[in-house]
Amino acid sequence: MDTVITVGVSTSGCIRVIAVDAIQHSFSPIVVRDAVVDRDDAVRQATLYDLQAKYARVDTSGELS
Repeated sequence: MDTVITVGVSTSGCIRVIAVDAIQHSFSPIVVRDAVVDRDDAVRQATLYDLQAKYARVDTSGELS
């Protein structure tokens, strides 16, 4: 196993922590864009942008292969 695929709630909190922890432990993190939420969509979008720029691949569920 070398990849962590993440879905869930609190993109700016829990999802970010999972992605950062995964990369720090030599896993390849993937965050599923259409399967994560946050209390504010602007915060969700900003967090996804930051995650993609620094830590994780961010794909839609249809893009996963």
